[in-house]
Amino acid sequence: ENNHLTDEDAKVVSEGLKNNRSIVALFLGKNDIGSEGALYISDCLSINKVIERLFLGNNHLCESGLNSLLTIIATVNQKVNYLDLSYNNLTNVEFTFIGEFLNKNPLLVQFNLSGNPIEMHGCIRLGTGLSNAKRVKTINLSKMNIIADTSPFLFKTFSAEDMNIDDNLLEEVGYIMFAKAISGNTTLKKLSCKNTGITLIGLNHFLAAV
Repeated sequence: ENNHLTDEDAKVVSEGLKNNRSIVALFLGKNDIGSEGALYISDCLSINKVIERLFLGNNHLCESGLNSLLTIIATVNQKVNYLDLSYNNLTNVEFTFIGEFLNKNPLLVQFNLSGNPIEMHGCIRLGTGLSNAKRVKTINLSKMNIIADTSPFLFKTFSAEDMNIDDNLLEEVGYIMFAKAISGNTTLKKLSCKNTGITLIGLNHFLAAV
């Protein structure tokens, strides 16, 4: 991590790992890898079926490269169970790809999307995806600028056991919608909700739901 790797460097790393049979975790976070680099990593994962944990936070993954990566993980590789896409400045386009990825119910177990400000359209796509991703057990949605107006589209039903929604200004409306989402939920075991602007009314709805 934090080696100022570019797309060309990602190409070199990916080529070198295609025939790897021992490395199971790949840490490429805090670099300068973009769409082209994601395409190289996708090509690697289409051949390498050993890597299980992929750390790509703090990069510039976007558009076709990210879509290719997600498609490979969902349909060809099916070995990656941890994916970190935090702090990649994802837009509505990328969240559409992520929603489609989750709709395929991939074998992914842990997903980190923290630090990517999300808008209404992104919440709609991601919310639908999470409701269909039955295998995702740990999801990090902290610092994503989720607010009361967008929370109803994101918090639908989900199967996560561990969820982090820290540093999102949900306030009263957001917690009411979140309470509806977890009402009757039997899977959620751990929830981190620091600095979310919870009110007494919102807290009462939440406590009633759990």
